[in-house]
Amino acid sequence: MRVESRQEKYGSSQGIFSIWQGMDIPNWCRLLAGVPPIHWTQALRLALVSGMSVSNSVFKVIEHLVHGAELKRYELQNPPVFILGHWRSGTTLLHELLSNDPRMICPNLYQILSPHHCLLTEPVVAPLTGWILPKTRPMDNMRISWDAPQEDETALCNLTGLSPYMMLAYQGQRWKYERFFELQDLTPPEKQRWTTAFTTFLKKVALRHEKKLGAPLPGQRMLLKSPTHTYRIRLLLELFPDAQFIHIVRNPYDVFNSAMHLRDRLFESNALGVPRHEGAEEDVCTMYDHLFKVFEAGRHLVAPKQFHELKYEALEQDPVGELEKIYTRFGFGDFEALRIKLDGQLDLHRQFRKNRFDMAEETKQRIYDRWQSVFERYDYPSGLAGAPQVVQAPHLNRSRSTKHY
Repeated sequence: MRVESRQEKYGSSQGIFSIWQGMDIPNWCRLLAGVPPIHWTQALRLALVSGMSVSNSVFKVIEHLVHGAELKRYELQNPPVFILGHWRSGTTLLHELLSNDPRMICPNLYQILSPHHCLLTEPVVAPLTGWILPKTRPMDNMRISWDAPQEDETALCNLTGLSPYMMLAYQGQRWKYERFFELQDLTPPEKQRWTTAFTTFLKKVALRHEKKLGAPLPGQRMLLKSPTHTYRIRLLLELFPDAQFIHIVRNPYDVFNSAMHLRDRLFESNALGVPRHEGAEEDVCTMYDHLFKVFEAGRHLVAPKQFHELKYEALEQDPVGELEKIYTRFGFGDFEALRIKLDGQLDLHRQFRKNRFDMAEETKQRIYDRWQSVFERYDYPSGLAGAPQVVQAPHLNRSRSTKHY
């Protein structure tokens, strides 16, 4: 008899697991106090999250007692490097490739799902529980493990509840989370809570990295990838004035198709009620419009020497060459060590099977009409019937990419 897979049984490779399992009691209570849509079919998920919130709260206290003084004294060696870009624009690929440099410190899967106590529990719990993880991410075919580099926004959601990823709980209730994109409308206590949680989490990740190595590496720096940070350049510069930013873009049609798929999978995998798919196209288009509007305003604040931009298509075509440009731009040095490590890593990425999507002509027309400014800004052809088909090199037009500084 064939055994059902997690995907078949629960509609997701995550099964009953969800993003909310990293919350402590206060944040779980805040989420529930916001009255998210809840349905009895999610009873097991709700019970599991409630139990985990108790566990997280207990280990949080223990971690503070054991490592609190050490964390308070700890200072990051260098300003972070932030990878920016809309969801499904290639941020994950760029993050994974750069993370092969041992000097790059990246939050991993265990840390973002256990941010309240990862410094205390990761050395013991992660080796014992790797077997429970699904083999691939719910939105694509990328393999996962506790050590895999991940985006820090999930940790911030679990630590503060002040995250746009609250949309996965408050599906169809945008007013409850829309101010968490830019974070400019937070109250002073909320802003303090967010900044303290963010900086403390980064210290935990860096300190854990050093403990694994036995000593800090010269030139080590935090490498962070979260599309949500694309909205927050102003705030990130307040915290880290010398931070460096890498922005990656991708053909808008590919982004749309993949983002729609991502939204459906994450809404299924993390719902506390009946997953809501109505208005998905409008949600994706609105978020894309808003992201580029805010990003264009924020990039004016970044000094040219702290900013680099590339296309996903160029990274896919010549990953070594594009990464070397980043190292030259930011003066990271010692690129040869990374080049050697990339040889085996690139073989794995060549074997990776991307999701494939078809797009009807009328859908392409709607997307082009909504996102025409991005098509033109980054020289992507419309691909519409009757439109001239201009073949563009996958590299950015450098004169255009710098004119906004």
